[in-house]
Amino acid sequence: MFSRDVVVVVVVVVVVVVVIAAAVVVVEVVVVVVVASAIAAIILVAEVVVAAATTVVVVVVVVVVVVVVVVV
Repeated sequence: MFSRDVVVVVVVVVVVVVVIAAAVVVVEVVVVVVVASAIAAIILVAEVVVAAATTVVVVVVVVVVVVVVVVV
């Protein structure tokens, strides 16, 4: 029905398409992991900054309260 050459060409084309599709999936996964890691790092830095700012505010409030209590 089909010649051997046609079957070989079809098989090669299918294999190439599958390999390209697999490569695209791998690249997409890598991009998602890299982007997620970057977002996680940004969130972590933001949390550290907020924690540091909160600590500074608490220390300032405690110092002000102590000064007010001592002076008054």
